[in-house]
Amino acid sequence: KDGLSITGVTGGSVTLAVGGDLTQTGPISATALSVTASAGSVTLTNANNDVDSLAVSNPDGNVAFTEKNGLSLAGVTGQDVALAVGGDLTQTLPITAAKLSVTATAGSVTLTNASNDVDSLVMSNTGRAVAFTDRNAVVLDGLTAGPTSLTIGDKLSQTAPINCTKLTITSTAAQNGGVLLNTSVNDVESLSVFNPGRRVMFTDANDLVLDGITAGPTTLTVGGKLSQTAAPILSTQLTIVSTAVENGGVLLNTAVNDVESLSVTNPGRRVMFTEKNDIVINGITAGPTTLTVGGKLSQTAVPIIATQLTVISTAVQTGGVLLNTAMNDVDTLSVSNPGRRVIFTDADDLSVAGITADSITLNVGGNLTQTSPIVGSSLAVAATAGSVTLTNAANNVASATIFNGNRPVSFVNASALTLGGLTAGTGSLTVGGNLTQTGPISGSSLSIKSTAGTVSLRNPGNHFDTLAVDNGSRLFSYADSSSVAITSVGTLSVGTVTAPQQLSVTTTSGGNVDVGPQANGLLQAGGTLDLRAVQGSIAIRNGGQIVGNPVLLPAGKGIQVGGALSTVAELNNAVNTLNSLPSRPGPVYELFVAASMTLTQQLSVSRPVTVRGSSQSIVLSGSPSVVNGLLLDSGASGSTIRDIAFSSFGGDAIRLTSATGITIKGIQANNSGNGLSITGASTNTVVQGNTFDRNQTGVSLVSATGALIGGAATGQGNVISNAVRQGVFASGFCTGSQVVKNSFPGTATPYNVSASRNLTIVN
Repeated sequence: KDGLSITGVTGGSVTLAVGGDLTQTGPISATALSVTASAGSVTLTNANNDVDSLAVSNPDGNVAFTEKNGLSLAGVTGQDVALAVGGDLTQTLPITAAKLSVTATAGSVTLTNASNDVDSLVMSNTGRAVAFTDRNAVVLDGLTAGPTSLTIGDKLSQTAPINCTKLTITSTAAQNGGVLLNTSVNDVESLSVFNPGRRVMFTDANDLVLDGITAGPTTLTVGGKLSQTAAPILSTQLTIVSTAVENGGVLLNTAVNDVESLSVTNPGRRVMFTEKNDIVINGITAGPTTLTVGGKLSQTAVPIIATQLTVISTAVQTGGVLLNTAMNDVDTLSVSNPGRRVIFTDADDLSVAGITADSITLNVGGNLTQTSPIVGSSLAVAATAGSVTLTNAANNVASATIFNGNRPVSFVNASALTLGGLTAGTGSLTVGGNLTQTGPISGSSLSIKSTAGTVSLRNPGNHFDTLAVDNGSRLFSYADSSSVAITSVGTLSVGTVTAPQQLSVTTTSGGNVDVGPQANGLLQAGGTLDLRAVQGSIAIRNGGQIVGNPVLLPAGKGIQVGGALSTVAELNNAVNTLNSLPSRPGPVYELFVAASMTLTQQLSVSRPVTVRGSSQSIVLSGSPSVVNGLLLDSGASGSTIRDIAFSSFGGDAIRLTSATGITIKGIQANNSGNGLSITGASTNTVVQGNTFDRNQTGVSLVSATGALIGGAATGQGNVISNAVRQGVFASGFCTGSQVVKNSFPGTATPYNVSASRNLTIVN
C-alpha cells in the first residue's frame, strides 16, 4: 500500500502494485513487467533491467524506466515518463503522459499507436530510426535521431532543437493543426510534411532537402541550400528565408509543385522554382532567379529584387507573366512565354537577355538594353530615365511603342514594324520590312535604316527636327507637324512627304529625289521647300508634284518630269504631266531624255522647262505622221533647250510661238523643214552654239521680236550648214531681233530676209 524498493526481481510475468514510490537497487529480469502505482513515482532505472514488455499505470506521478535491451510497451500512463533502452523500443498499447523522454543507445524507436497522447516529447536515438504517433498536440523538447517519422493529430511545436537525417511529419488534424518547428539550430537533412490546408513553419541551420510538403501557408527558414526530391510542394503560400552566408541556393525544381503564393529571401544567391499552375510572387530577394510556371505568373506589391530573373512559362493558354510592381529591381531579365502576354516593371536599369511572348510591356526607370532578341507580336516600352538601346539584329516584333521623353532610343527589328508611338531625343530605327505607324512619333532627330520594304509614317502628329533615311531608295512617306530637315543616303523615293512649314531635303552618295514611284506622289512644304543639297536629279512622275513657297533648287538643275525618259510613252506622259503642273517662273521643270526615240506625237509644251538629253547623241526623230517636234508657246517662256538632237521632221524640228526668254544651246536640228521656227514676241530668247544641218531652212523668223541668233563671242555663233533653201529666213517685223556671226558651210543661200523689217544681221 506504500512505496517499495526492489532489490532485484527475476521472473516471467511480474506484476507490481504500489501506493507510493517504486524504486530499485537491483535489476529486474522478466518477460513482462506490469506496474500500477496509485501514488508517488516509478523509478526503475537500473542499467541491467531486462524486461521484454513493460506496462506502467501511474496517472498522477512520474515514470522512469531503463532497459538494457529492446523493450515493448504494453501501455504507459504517467506524468513525466522517461525511458532509456538499449535496443528497439516498440509498443502494443498507448502511452499517455504529460512528457515523454526516450533515450536509446541502440535499435529503433517505433511508438506508433494511434491513441498515444503525449504533451511533450524528448527523443534521443542518434543516427537511428524514430517513429512516433500522437493523437493530439505535441511539443518537441528536443529530438536527436536518424530517419524520424512523426504522426500527430493536432499542433506540432518545439522548445529544443531537432537533429535528424530525415524528418517526416504527418498531421491528421481536422483543423488548426499547425506544424511550428522554428528553433534556429534545428539540423535536418531531409524534411517531408503532410498537413493539408494548415500552417507549416520549419527552421533549419544548414542545408535542407524537401521530400514533399502538403500544407497551407508554409514558411521555411534555412541556413544553407534548400532543394527537393521529385516529391512536390503543395501549399497555399510558400515563404522561404535563407540566412546562408554563401552558396545557399533555393533549388525547388520539381515539375508538379503547386503553390499559390511564393516569397523568397535569399540575398545574392540562386533561386530556382518550378510551379505547374498559376503562382503569385509575394516578393523575391535573391541573386540569379529562375521561375518556371505552367500558368499565370503575377505578383503582389512586394518587389522582386534579383541580379537576374529568368521566367519560363509552359502554359498552354492564357498564362500571362504580369510582374508590374514599381519597385522591382532586376539587373537582367529573360522571359519565355510564347504566344502570351508579358508585363514587367523595373525601378532602374534593365538588360533583356531575351523575351519570347505575344504582347510585351516593359516599364523601366533607367537604361534599357539587351543581350538576346525580343520576339513577340507587340512591344511597348515606357522609360522614365536613361536610354533605350534594343539593337539585337534578331529582334522580331510586329509593332512597337516606345516612350522615353527626350532621351535616346535605338531599336532594331528583323522584319516589318508598325510604330504605335515613339517619343525620344535622338532616335534610331532599323527594320527589315515595311515601317508604318498607328500613333505619332516625335523627338529631336530620327535615323531610319530599312533593309527591305517601304517607309510610311504619315501621322499628322509626327515631329522631328531632323530625319535621316537609308532605305535602299525604296518608297518613303512622312508627314511632319512643323518643319523638318530630311537627309537620304542615296535616292529619296517619295510617296508623300509633307510639312506645313519648312522642309529641306539633302541626299548623299549622289542620290536623287524621285517623286512618284507610286501614282500621285507629293513632296510639299507650306513654306520654303529647300532642295539645294540634293546631289543627284530631282524628278516627278506618275502624277507626282513638288510644292513649296518657294521651291529652292540646286544651281543649274530643274525638276525632272517623268524622271529619266527612255521610251516615247514615258516622254509623252511627261509632257502631259508637265502641262498640268502649276506654272512657275524660270526653268523649274526639266524633261531629261535618256534614249533616242521616234516620236508618236508632237511635243507641245506650255510650262517653263529645261529640255535636255543625257548627251548630244540623243536624237528625237520625226516620221510621216509626226511632222513637228518640240513646240513651245507663251506658257513655256523662260525655258531652256540644250544637249539634244532633233531629226527628220517634215515641218518644224523646234517651234517657238510667242515664247520669251527661251535659251537654246548645244543642240542639233537636222533633216527637217525648219530646224528652228520662231514666231511672235521672243524677247530675251537666245539661240547660240547650235548646229542646224541639212534642213530646208535652218532658222525661220516670222515677226519674231527680241531674239538673238548667234553672238559675237567665240562659240556663240550657230552653224547653219547644207540648208536646201536658205540658212536664215525672216519675214514681218522682227524688231530687236539679231542674227550675229553665224556660219553657213555648204549653204548656197545664207539669208532670205527681204520680206522682213527691222532685223539686224551681223556677219
